[in-house]
Amino acid sequence: MVKAEIIRGHPEFITMKDNIATKESLIKCAIEAWDTLIDGLLNKLALGMQKRVNAVIAADGWYTKY
Repeated sequence: MVKAEIIRGHPEFITMKDNIATKESLIKCAIEAWDTLIDGLLNKLALGMQKRVNAVIAADGWYTKY
C-alpha cells in the first residue's frame, strides 16, 4: 500500500536513477505515504492477522490462501 501511494503521488520514481539523492527522496516520500494511510485500514489489517495466523497453524506451517 505504501508503494502504491508513492507511485501514485510520485510516478517519477519509476525511472529515477539509483543514487543517494533518489534514496533520500524515496525515504521522505515513504514516510509521507505511510502517514496518509487511514488508521481504520491499518486496524482492519491488524485484526485480520488472527485469521491468517490460525490458517498457518492449521496448515502446519505450509501454504495458506493468504
